[in-house]
Amino acid sequence: MRDDVPSVALPADDSTTSRSRLAGEPGDQPAASSPDQPPTDIEAAAAKDQKLAVDSVPGGDSDLFETDDVAAGIDSEPGSVAGVDEVAELEHEFVDDDTPEEMDQYRRIREADDVDALADHSRMPRAVIEEAKQHLFQRQHDVAVRPGEIRHGYFTPDALYGDLWERVASGAELTDKNRVEFWSLLAHEYVESKLMAAGLPYRSPDPEAWDQYGTPLATSDYPSAHNTAPLSARSSRMDLLILWDSTLDMPRGDLRVAEDLSNLDEVVRVAKEGLGL
Repeated sequence: MRDDVPSVALPADDSTTSRSRLAGEPGDQPAASSPDQPPTDIEAAAAKDQKLAVDSVPGGDSDLFETDDVAAGIDSEPGSVAGVDEVAELEHEFVDDDTPEEMDQYRRIREADDVDALADHSRMPRAVIEEAKQHLFQRQHDVAVRPGEIRHGYFTPDALYGDLWERVASGAELTDKNRVEFWSLLAHEYVESKLMAAGLPYRSPDPEAWDQYGTPLATSDYPSAHNTAPLSARSSRMDLLILWDSTLDMPRGDLRVAEDLSNLDEVVRVAKEGLGL
């Protein structure tokens, strides 16, 4: 996280979304390496396990910084930095492989005729669900996985999203937490899809958009569809556009994501206007 990015205090979130603590309370984790040293093996393993391709959400006056996993769930590992003009577009089924079970789950969802069931059980707009499904499960994308490297494929499977999607589609009883997670997931995927269709990259491959360890930065200097889209898979209702006020420095007035997702096209319009798209 860049030092000049303003901080935003967020409500505590007990979401099952995997999270990465960049700085924590004493005793939470091993001491971090100094800024001039690479991460230790323990830190590198923890970073990989918790998938550091994330929505960066800085904490207010606290020293605690937490980040949400991206919809793609891509591990970011340090690698050689190629020039932006030398970006290699590598094609895979998925941007990154995951467990066989998670990959099979995404293939199963990709082929399922489940949009009507999802709309009935979630009471969310069918058109939003259809667009979100196509974006998250059915379309292939160009995704920067590290500075200067782009891979083409389906988003990397993540059981958090797959399990939630199949639970809603099944007609199983949903908790309030399930409903809020699905609401925010749909908002994120719909807006991200529309911004990418307008030409905004999922994530910038420019080396300046990544830190020294190969972790993507949420920054207004290198805007991305992923970081501009509403926060995803939240466990409690909150302002999903809070990054616009600080990290992204995008005007929005009193715009918030509607509880029935009826204003997502307005969210897209304001985002495109703020980004000059």
